Amino acid sequence: MGKDNPVWNELSIESEKVYRFSIAILLPVFCLYFLPYFIFWSDTFFKEIKSIIVVLRFSGAILIISWVITRIFIYLLFLIIGIIAHELLHAIGWMIMTGKGFRNISFGIIWELMAPYAHIKIPISILAYRIGIILPLILVGIFPGVYGLVTGNVEWVFFGFIFTVAAAGDIIMLWLIRKIPSRRLVKDHPEKLGCFIYQ
Repeated sequence: MGKDNPVWNELSIESEKVYRFSIAILLPVFCLYFLPYFIFWSDTFFKEIKSIIVVLRFSGAILIISWVITRIFIYLLFLIIGIIAHELLHAIGWMIMTGKGFRNISFGIIWELMAPYAHIKIPISILAYRIGIILPLILVGIFPGVYGLVTGNVEWVFFGFIFTVAAAGDIIMLWLIRKIPSRRLVKDHPEKLGCFIYQ
């Protein structure tokens, strides 16, 4: 085929397989973060738990309920911020690597997985595609988790754990395109977890 008739081969994965992979990596990723945490920071963790229990024991029901609601609100807020940051980092990675503007990026939700996604509308190199894919895993998953391990902050460890597992689809994509030459062109799939590879 000539350049006027390019061939794009679809490379995608079913939503069910992504879900199964996410479940499969839950325990390994949990152990990866929390075993080191409890090896090095178990004393600090249990002291904090005891302090919280002591304070709550001498608090009224209203204060306890307020504390629980506040914690839930904070965790949900950080979850939302993490989700937004995850998708924005995909977009930022692709924009930096291609030099193209934000108008070439769109966002949506894969309803089968209830998962938001970022989509780049133009063909880019596999290298640029890989970098855009891996950025959220590193900056929203691994980095906060490692920061939590270094500082002994269990909440950052938990945040890193959640968003490492949340990058399951990204990990699968990186695996699927691992053997494709870096200069090959790729188009992100607009509806599925996958892409089209230029042949």
